[in-house]
Amino acid sequence: MNTFISLGLLTAVSLISFPLPGQAQAADTANAPSTNEFRFDGGSFLDFTRKLGQQFGTNFLDIMDVRGEEADRLRIPKMKIKFYSDLDSTDWTKVLKLYNQISEEGNSFVGKWIFTPPGPRFVNEGKGTYALPPQTLIFVPPRPAAGVEGAIQVRAFPIRGMPQERLKELIALVNQESRRMQEDIASGQLPAGQDTSLAQGRLSLHQESDLLIAVGGKAYVELVKTVVDAYFVNYPFMRSPQPPKQQ
Repeated sequence: MNTFISLGLLTAVSLISFPLPGQAQAADTANAPSTNEFRFDGGSFLDFTRKLGQQFGTNFLDIMDVRGEEADRLRIPKMKIKFYSDLDSTDWTKVLKLYNQISEEGNSFVGKWIFTPPGPRFVNEGKGTYALPPQTLIFVPPRPAAGVEGAIQVRAFPIRGMPQERLKELIALVNQESRRMQEDIASGQLPAGQDTSLAQGRLSLHQESDLLIAVGGKAYVELVKTVVDAYFVNYPFMRSPQPPKQQ
Protein backbone atom coordinates (compact mmCIF):
# COMPACT_ATOMS: atom_id res chain seq x y z
CA MET A 1 0.00 0.00 0.00
CA ASN A 2 1.47 3.37 -1.01
CA THR A 3 1.85 5.89 1.78
CA PHE A 4 2.48 9.61 1.30
CA ILE A 5 5.32 11.00 3.37
CA SER A 6 4.97 14.65 4.38
CA LEU A 7 8.31 16.16 3.42
CA GLY A 8 9.69 18.40 0.68
CA LEU A 9 12.78 19.26 -1.24
CA LEU A 10 13.96 22.23 -3.23
CA THR A 11 16.97 22.21 -5.56
CA ALA A 12 18.19 22.79 -9.10
CA VAL A 13 20.17 20.35 -11.23
CA SER A 14 19.47 21.85 -14.64
CA LEU A 15 18.57 25.20 -16.13
CA ILE A 16 14.80 25.22 -15.78
CA SER A 17 12.83 28.40 -16.34
CA PHE A 18 10.50 28.92 -13.39
CA PRO A 19 7.83 31.63 -13.77
CA LEU A 20 7.79 34.46 -11.26
CA PRO A 21 4.69 35.18 -9.17
CA GLY A 22 2.12 36.94 -11.27
CA GLN A 23 3.84 36.10 -14.56
CA ALA A 24 1.48 34.96 -17.29
CA GLN A 25 1.61 31.25 -18.11
CA ALA A 26 0.16 29.11 -20.84
CA ALA A 27 -2.91 27.20 -19.76
CA ASP A 28 -1.87 23.87 -18.32
CA THR A 29 -4.53 22.37 -16.12
CA ALA A 30 -2.51 19.20 -15.54
CA ASN A 31 0.44 21.09 -14.07
CA ALA A 32 -1.41 24.03 -12.55
CA PRO A 33 -0.35 24.70 -8.94
CA SER A 34 -2.83 23.80 -6.24
CA THR A 35 -3.73 26.23 -3.47
CA ASN A 36 -5.01 23.33 -1.36
CA GLU A 37 -1.95 21.09 -1.15
CA PHE A 38 1.53 20.31 -2.41
CA ARG A 39 1.56 16.82 -3.82
CA PHE A 40 4.41 14.89 -5.42
CA ASP A 41 3.98 11.36 -6.75
CA GLY A 42 7.62 10.36 -6.33
CA GLY A 43 10.49 10.47 -8.77
CA SER A 44 13.95 11.85 -9.38
CA PHE A 45 15.59 14.92 -7.94
CA LEU A 46 14.92 16.80 -11.18
CA ASP A 47 11.28 15.71 -11.20
CA PHE A 48 10.80 17.20 -7.77
CA THR A 49 12.59 20.41 -8.76
CA ARG A 50 10.15 20.85 -11.61
CA LYS A 51 7.24 20.25 -9.26
CA LEU A 52 8.52 22.95 -6.93
CA GLY A 53 8.77 25.33 -9.88
CA GLN A 54 5.18 24.59 -10.89
CA GLN A 55 3.91 25.00 -7.34
CA PHE A 56 5.71 28.10 -6.12
CA GLY A 57 6.39 29.83 -9.43
CA THR A 58 9.79 31.03 -8.23
CA ASN A 59 13.19 30.86 -9.93
CA PHE A 60 15.67 29.63 -7.30
CA LEU A 61 18.62 29.17 -9.66
CA ASP A 62 20.20 32.52 -8.84
CA ILE A 63 20.93 31.63 -5.21
CA MET A 64 20.79 27.81 -5.23
CA ASP A 65 23.93 26.02 -4.06
CA VAL A 66 23.89 22.22 -4.23
CA ARG A 67 27.01 20.70 -2.64
CA GLY A 68 28.45 17.71 -4.50
CA GLU A 69 26.92 15.42 -7.10
CA GLU A 70 25.09 13.11 -4.70
CA ALA A 71 21.84 15.01 -5.24
CA ASP A 72 21.64 13.68 -8.80
CA ARG A 73 21.21 10.16 -7.42
CA LEU A 74 18.54 10.95 -4.85
CA ARG A 75 15.11 9.41 -5.22
CA ILE A 76 12.41 11.57 -3.71
CA PRO A 77 9.46 9.70 -2.15
CA LYS A 78 5.80 10.50 -2.52
CA MET A 79 4.67 13.42 -0.37
CA LYS A 80 1.72 15.63 0.37
CA ILE A 81 1.48 18.87 2.34
CA LYS A 82 -1.82 20.56 3.15
CA PHE A 83 -2.31 24.31 2.58
CA TYR A 84 -4.96 26.27 4.46
CA SER A 85 -5.12 29.46 2.39
CA ASP A 86 -3.94 31.01 -0.87
CA LEU A 87 -1.24 32.85 1.07
CA ASP A 88 -0.17 29.66 2.83
CA SER A 89 0.29 27.95 -0.53
CA THR A 90 3.14 30.36 -1.41
CA ASP A 91 5.17 29.62 1.74
CA TRP A 92 8.05 27.45 0.50
CA THR A 93 9.65 27.40 3.98
CA LYS A 94 6.99 24.92 5.15
CA VAL A 95 8.31 22.38 2.68
CA LEU A 96 11.96 22.81 3.61
CA LYS A 97 11.40 22.84 7.37
CA LEU A 98 9.39 19.65 7.21
CA TYR A 99 12.03 18.10 4.96
CA ASN A 100 14.77 18.85 7.50
CA GLN A 101 12.66 17.50 10.34
CA ILE A 102 12.03 14.19 8.59
CA SER A 103 15.67 13.92 7.51
CA GLU A 104 16.94 14.52 11.04
CA GLU A 105 14.69 11.81 12.44
CA GLY A 106 16.20 9.43 9.90
CA ASN A 107 19.83 10.33 10.70
CA SER A 108 20.06 12.78 7.78
CA PHE A 109 19.18 10.07 5.27
CA VAL A 110 17.96 12.64 2.72
CA GLY A 111 20.35 15.48 3.51
CA LYS A 112 19.62 18.94 4.85
CA TRP A 113 18.56 22.37 3.62
CA ILE A 114 20.20 25.53 4.97
CA PHE A 115 18.26 28.67 4.10
CA THR A 116 17.60 32.27 5.07
CA PRO A 117 15.42 33.87 6.17
CA PRO A 118 14.14 31.16 8.54
CA GLY A 119 10.54 32.24 7.91
CA PRO A 120 8.57 33.56 4.94
CA ARG A 121 8.67 37.21 3.86
CA PHE A 122 5.32 38.18 2.37
CA VAL A 123 4.85 41.08 -0.05
CA ASN A 124 1.88 42.60 -1.86
CA GLU A 125 2.64 43.94 -5.32
CA GLY A 126 -0.93 44.61 -6.37
CA LYS A 127 -1.37 41.17 -7.94
CA GLY A 128 -1.79 39.46 -4.61
CA THR A 129 0.25 38.64 -1.54
CA TYR A 130 2.90 35.93 -1.74
CA ALA A 131 6.16 34.79 -0.11
CA LEU A 132 9.43 36.09 -1.51
CA PRO A 133 12.12 33.56 -2.53
CA PRO A 134 14.97 32.74 -0.12
CA GLN A 135 18.05 34.91 0.25
CA THR A 136 20.34 31.91 0.83
CA LEU A 137 19.64 28.30 -0.07
CA ILE A 138 22.18 25.49 0.33
CA PHE A 139 21.56 21.77 0.03
CA VAL A 140 23.88 19.43 1.94
CA PRO A 141 23.57 15.81 0.70
CA PRO A 142 23.14 12.78 2.98
CA ARG A 143 26.07 11.58 5.04
CA PRO A 144 28.09 8.72 3.58
CA ALA A 145 27.50 5.26 4.95
CA ALA A 146 29.84 4.20 7.71
CA GLY A 147 32.89 2.43 6.32
CA VAL A 148 36.63 2.89 6.12
CA GLU A 149 36.25 6.68 6.09
CA GLY A 150 33.92 6.62 9.08
CA ALA A 151 35.83 4.10 11.18
CA ILE A 152 37.52 5.16 14.41
CA GLN A 153 41.28 5.50 13.98
CA VAL A 154 44.08 5.38 16.56
CA ARG A 155 47.63 6.66 16.18
CA ALA A 156 50.56 7.27 18.53
CA PHE A 157 52.98 10.19 17.99
CA PRO A 158 56.43 10.35 19.63
CA ILE A 159 56.91 13.68 21.36
CA ARG A 160 60.22 13.13 23.18
CA GLY A 161 62.00 16.45 23.62
CA MET A 162 58.91 18.63 23.22
CA PRO A 163 58.68 21.17 26.07
CA GLN A 164 55.45 21.27 28.06
CA GLU A 165 54.73 24.80 26.80
CA ARG A 166 54.92 23.68 23.17
CA LEU A 167 52.86 20.59 23.92
CA LYS A 168 50.09 22.70 25.43
CA GLU A 169 50.14 24.95 22.34
CA LEU A 170 49.92 21.90 20.07
CA ILE A 171 46.93 20.44 21.93
CA ALA A 172 45.15 23.81 21.96
CA LEU A 173 45.74 24.19 18.20
CA VAL A 174 44.37 20.72 17.46
CA ASN A 175 41.26 21.38 19.54
CA GLN A 176 40.71 24.74 17.83
CA GLU A 177 41.04 23.37 14.29
CA SER A 178 38.91 20.34 15.13
CA ARG A 179 36.06 22.61 16.20
CA ARG A 180 36.45 24.72 13.07
CA MET A 181 36.33 21.64 10.83
CA GLN A 182 33.14 20.44 12.54
CA GLU A 183 31.52 23.86 12.11
CA ASP A 184 32.53 24.03 8.44
CA ILE A 185 31.17 20.55 7.77
CA ALA A 186 27.87 21.36 9.50
CA SER A 187 27.48 24.61 7.55
CA GLY A 188 28.27 22.98 4.20
CA GLN A 189 31.52 24.91 3.62
CA LEU A 190 33.52 21.70 3.26
CA PRO A 191 32.91 18.98 0.61
CA ALA A 192 29.39 17.60 0.55
CA GLY A 193 28.38 14.42 2.30
CA GLN A 194 30.89 14.70 5.15
CA ASP A 195 30.05 13.76 8.72
CA THR A 196 31.15 15.98 11.62
CA SER A 197 32.28 12.86 13.49
CA LEU A 198 35.22 12.61 11.07
CA ALA A 199 36.66 15.73 12.71
CA GLN A 200 35.98 14.63 16.29
CA GLY A 201 38.40 12.88 18.63
CA ARG A 202 40.55 13.10 21.74
CA LEU A 203 44.20 13.26 22.73
CA SER A 204 45.87 11.31 25.55
CA LEU A 205 49.36 12.11 26.82
CA HIS A 206 51.51 9.24 28.11
CA GLN A 207 54.40 10.89 29.93
CA GLU A 208 56.26 7.66 30.73
CA SER A 209 56.50 6.63 27.10
CA ASP A 210 56.64 10.16 25.61
CA LEU A 211 53.69 9.39 23.35
CA LEU A 212 50.67 11.43 22.32
CA ILE A 213 47.74 9.14 21.43
CA ALA A 214 45.08 10.41 19.03
CA VAL A 215 41.73 8.59 18.83
CA GLY A 216 38.90 9.71 16.55
CA GLY A 217 37.72 10.15 13.00
CA LYS A 218 40.05 10.06 10.02
CA ALA A 219 40.14 13.84 9.57
CA TYR A 220 40.90 14.36 13.27
CA VAL A 221 43.81 11.90 13.33
CA GLU A 222 45.19 13.41 10.11
CA LEU A 223 44.95 16.84 11.72
CA VAL A 224 46.98 15.68 14.73
CA LYS A 225 49.64 14.16 12.47
CA THR A 226 49.93 17.33 10.42
CA VAL A 227 50.27 19.55 13.47
CA VAL A 228 52.82 17.28 15.20
CA ASP A 229 54.95 17.07 12.04
CA ALA A 230 54.77 20.84 11.60
CA TYR A 231 55.90 21.47 15.17
CA PHE A 232 58.99 19.32 14.77
CA VAL A 233 59.79 21.08 11.49
CA ASN A 234 59.44 24.54 13.05
CA TYR A 235 61.28 23.51 16.22
CA PRO A 236 63.76 20.80 15.14
CA PHE A 237 65.81 21.28 18.32
CA MET A 238 62.94 19.69 20.29
CA ARG A 239 63.45 16.25 18.83
CA SER A 240 65.82 14.49 21.20
CA PRO A 241 67.91 11.50 20.15
CA GLN A 242 66.69 8.06 21.06
CA PRO A 243 67.65 6.95 24.57
CA PRO A 244 70.62 4.56 24.74
CA LYS A 245 69.76 0.93 24.46
CA GLN A 246 69.91 -1.10 27.62
CA GLN A 247 72.94 -3.36 27.76
